[in-house]
Amino acid sequence: MLSILQQHKHLDLLLHKGEIVTLRNINDAMEIECKQGKLWITRSGDLRDYTLVVGEHYTPKQGGKVIIEAMDEACVSLENEGEKALELA
Repeated sequence: MLSILQQHKHLDLLLHKGEIVTLRNINDAMEIECKQGKLWITRSGDLRDYTLVVGEHYTPKQGGKVIIEAMDEACVSLENEGEKALELA
């Protein structure tokens, strides 16, 4: 597991179709944006799943774990304004 976004508040990830990224220690100061392609997002404790296309954002309302899957070649932008480091698995 990699702890990121503690000193750097922004990270862009390029994902291949079907590639999955798990984010831990999510806080409500985090924003996920689809910059390219299409993303599927699910969060622990949330009964809904979300699909993002280019230009759309998702902000988790509570802590927990978020899973992001690229539905095709995609670029996801992560912004973390919280104090706690985000863990990427």
